[in-house]
Amino acid sequence: MPKASHRPAVRTVGLGVLLLALVYLVSGLNIFGSSAKKFASRENGMFWNKNFFYSQNVAWEDYALSLFLEYADKDITREQVAILSSLVDENRDGRVTLEENVSFLIKFGGERKGGPGDMLEAILSALQFAEGETSQSKLAGGSGGLAKGSGGCSVRLESANKQYAEVAASGNLQFRGDSPFTIEVWVKPSTDGNHLTLVSKYNRGKWGQYFVKLVPAGGVFFHREVAPWGQESEHALPLGVFSHVAAVYGNNEAKIYLNGTLVRSQQEGAQDNNNETPVLFGAMYENGAPIDFFDGELDEVRFWDVERTPEQIQSAMHLRLSGTEEGLVAYWPFDECTGIKARDHVGNHDAILHGGTWNQPGVRVKAYKDIFGCVDSLCST
Repeated sequence: MPKASHRPAVRTVGLGVLLLALVYLVSGLNIFGSSAKKFASRENGMFWNKNFFYSQNVAWEDYALSLFLEYADKDITREQVAILSSLVDENRDGRVTLEENVSFLIKFGGERKGGPGDMLEAILSALQFAEGETSQSKLAGGSGGLAKGSGGCSVRLESANKQYAEVAASGNLQFRGDSPFTIEVWVKPSTDGNHLTLVSKYNRGKWGQYFVKLVPAGGVFFHREVAPWGQESEHALPLGVFSHVAAVYGNNEAKIYLNGTLVRSQQEGAQDNNNETPVLFGAMYENGAPIDFFDGELDEVRFWDVERTPEQIQSAMHLRLSGTEEGLVAYWPFDECTGIKARDHVGNHDAILHGGTWNQPGVRVKAYKDIFGCVDSLCST
């Protein structure tokens, strides 16, 4: 006789599991908890459920891509989605939780009938806030808001809170091979901690090109991705005052200038290209996650695609640039004093602030020649 079939029992068990799951979904007793139930009760809960239904948290890159695909027909661009990073990822760990998503909707989309507001409305409101056009009261009790003001400012970053700025559209801010370049920044460190990044286009463990840091002794370290793998100045930057740092490369020589004075140089060859990694202010990447955060104020960041001479550095370091200077490819004077965007006054390289505060006034024109003991004509007067 043929063996009895067990298929009906399997169907019965499968049907029972399905019915039990439906009961849980209808009753709201799902794995996501009370916030998720509130979120799912809104029409826009479909965004999370549609893309990440079985997840409590997702990588920011996946979240951003899903946002773009969902609202591309509403003229939402990839660049605009990138601006939302620090407003959605509140703890800046590179991941978005369901709770953070709900919080973003409530802050910018409003809270309606006990649930978060409209996602598209939240996106548009957050973008308006990023442009500095929305009242700071919109973020009362939230994180990432920057103090409002007028006149020149600097950006204050805190390493303990993992604050930094990102230039997402920075593919052409690479300086491949033996291409000359100059990076200038006014810096006011608050601590002499370990490896405080000023400027970087570097993703350790994956792909690198250059970074400028303050090392434990307070000196400036300038690295290009080629042997001998960087150099360090012997002079420590003073705490609590602004100093001017310039990292220069040209004619197979890398140089470090402090307040217009050459303090270190060495021979270096050509380096690889890197159009993928974004430029960061106040941090660098390691396997895609920001590390080595700066603690203090940054101001007047300038990128040039030429090797600036000592005389050129000295003559312009105390001046506000027009943005039309020869060789200037990006310029962030940090004079917005509100919002989360620092505008590039040359091209399309706006920086998005991931936390931080605007400080007034910004850099004060002052020379620190006594600190470095320089007495030649290259010192500030």
